[in-house]
Amino acid sequence: MNSSHDQVTDDLLVFSDESTPDAVDLPKDDTTWKILIVDDDEQVHKVTTLALSHVLVHGRSLEFLHAFTSAEAMEILQTTDDIAALLLDVVMERDDAGLFLIKAIREDLGNQKIRIILRTGQPGYAPELEVIQQYDINDYKMKSELTRTRLITSITTALRSYDQIKRIEESRLGLQQIIRASSELLSIHSLGEYSAALIRQIGSILDTSILSAACLQGRLPLSSESTSLLYSLGDPPFLDVNMNAQGDPEDQNRGVIDYLVPKLEKKRSWFRNDEALLFISGVEDRWHAIYLVLDTVLNDGKQRLLEVFAANLGVGFRNIELVQNLENFAFFDPLTALPNKTRFTEIIDSTLKSSNVNQLVVMLDIDDFSELNDSLGHEHGDALLKAVAERLVSNYTGSFVIARIAGDTFGILGPEGLLRPQMILSLFEEPFLISETPFPIRITLGLVHLQDVETGAEAVKNSNIAMKRAKSSARSRFLYFSSAMKDTIHRRMLISKDLKPALLNKEFILHYQPQIDLTRGQTVGTEALIRWKRPTGEIVPPFHFISVAESSGIINDIGRWVFSEACRQALEWHAMGDPSWKPRMAINVSMRQVHNPNFLPFLSHVIRDYGIEPDLLEIEITESLVMQDAERVIDLLKKIKDLGMRIAIDDFGTGFSSLNYLLRLPIDRLKIDRSFILNLETDRRSKVLTEVVIQLAQQLELGVIAEGVENQQQIELVRSMGCNEVQGFFYSKPLPPDDLITWVRNSHSDINNS
Repeated sequence: MNSSHDQVTDDLLVFSDESTPDAVDLPKDDTTWKILIVDDDEQVHKVTTLALSHVLVHGRSLEFLHAFTSAEAMEILQTTDDIAALLLDVVMERDDAGLFLIKAIREDLGNQKIRIILRTGQPGYAPELEVIQQYDINDYKMKSELTRTRLITSITTALRSYDQIKRIEESRLGLQQIIRASSELLSIHSLGEYSAALIRQIGSILDTSILSAACLQGRLPLSSESTSLLYSLGDPPFLDVNMNAQGDPEDQNRGVIDYLVPKLEKKRSWFRNDEALLFISGVEDRWHAIYLVLDTVLNDGKQRLLEVFAANLGVGFRNIELVQNLENFAFFDPLTALPNKTRFTEIIDSTLKSSNVNQLVVMLDIDDFSELNDSLGHEHGDALLKAVAERLVSNYTGSFVIARIAGDTFGILGPEGLLRPQMILSLFEEPFLISETPFPIRITLGLVHLQDVETGAEAVKNSNIAMKRAKSSARSRFLYFSSAMKDTIHRRMLISKDLKPALLNKEFILHYQPQIDLTRGQTVGTEALIRWKRPTGEIVPPFHFISVAESSGIINDIGRWVFSEACRQALEWHAMGDPSWKPRMAINVSMRQVHNPNFLPFLSHVIRDYGIEPDLLEIEITESLVMQDAERVIDLLKKIKDLGMRIAIDDFGTGFSSLNYLLRLPIDRLKIDRSFILNLETDRRSKVLTEVVIQLAQQLELGVIAEGVENQQQIELVRSMGCNEVQGFFYSKPLPPDDLITWVRNSHSDINNS
């Protein structure tokens, strides 16, 4: 062994006469390469250290650690980080001690980065090719051939390899951190929180301290005015210290922005000394930027990692914008920027939880807005809605909440003592100026006391019920919600639920009220009136369920049944063979039926299938129905007339705003509303209006019938005015078909006598 060591020593001693290979010209790094020398010969340690003492590799000097046994080497390796290379003797305390140490380093310590240069003075103990194939080593040299030049070359190669492996490992770990960090950041939906979190994640990924940071957002083109500061950390070194300590925070933020925006001119990231600026493009013209001041200069690998992370941050910023946009759509009205129904309901819920129930919820609806919107055009209609919102917001500030609940419906929440209906109504006495044209509007209000509800949804529902009830009332433009309204709604819900089963189970029946010709003393017609006979035997009058059937849409199915049943009954009566008993059949038609596109084909189908004479069928429509959509109704009535049917206007005198429509309607008969007949003997106005209607019918050569006659005096009065057809309880209430036949047979003499 001694001869061997002497030989190695002699070889190494010649190192001093040899030149050192040129160092790679890279920026100087203050850190060193740690080299562990493992050899049982102290002289080898000294000579190796002497030979390599002034060598620079990649601009970094070498730092030597020493071990004389495998055990000492293992202890150093377990307690010291970043040992780059190992100069290892094969033969030490055992002939193969070096080989066992290599195996322990790779398998037990799991250290794959350290580069190993194996040296031996006894080649027989470790054949070169076998060792290189079996063990993960960087180089294998005989001490006899390891001159100073060759040693420096081996060390340089090993350190370069170590540096590459370490960078790859750092990149791999960095990418793993980026994936983890990006995943964690995706759960954050606030720009401020997201900015603070990503700065923390950057520090973790770079494994460095961030001295100061700023996150910006803006729009293109770049300008300080379109840029805002999302988050800042520490004291930016470019700001004046006095201003930073004493100045206005807004001024400080503006100082950060004014400093950084010019550095973003090229719209790309850059690294300079200890500064880093990341530019992140967004959707459309949006952008974000992250400025960092670090405690170190980033190498190329960490710069690349940071740029990869920045690309992921762009996705995160876009996700936050998307979430915020979705939240805006979910909770705010895009036209007026007011809270929507969902948000308004949440606010009421929060108010209820705070026990501040001395509040009022007001539902405000613009009367006839759809017609106004059609006449204005939708663009001007939107402008009107925005103007209404602005007027409400400007008059109800502070503790009030204004929301847009639906198309032309707004909600107000505020102190009960300050939300007085008359004051709200007075706000709309002044017309709105739309495109320099004044537009007056009327509104209707529904109000509910917050102490009378348990949830926001209930408050919105009840105030809406009150508003709709006020709209249907001719006496008031506002109503407070009451429990009676709730009971009514409940009853309507129960009725609505039972209507379809009632139709399927044939619970509907028709009663018929006779129409009398006073001059002939005969029954000349009947009006078919629907009744609902429940399985219990209870008879439900039409005013309890017709409006519900209208709103639910089942009125179309019920209406078809009424027509078919009335035609069937008419044919049955005609088949009785009595030529004097061939009455016309009057059938009421609702608004929903008139607006149903299948209504006219259905009438044609009924006439054809039943083979009934069309002039024996008389369609009754209300005056108010005509006024809701006059042009369309007039066109439809003309087509019904073309089928051969008769047409009567029911409840005449209660709704027409223009006689021009009356002149254009293809009608056969006017029915004087029962409200006029009821007060005929006592009210002069009713008497005058009744006489006017009769005279108008005569002038237009239309038939006229007075409905609702209840006594002989009313009969005489309408007869004296020229009305010869009547209908009412004075003669008969509506009767089932068989009872009507009996009544007709027994009553003609009585009619003549009357």
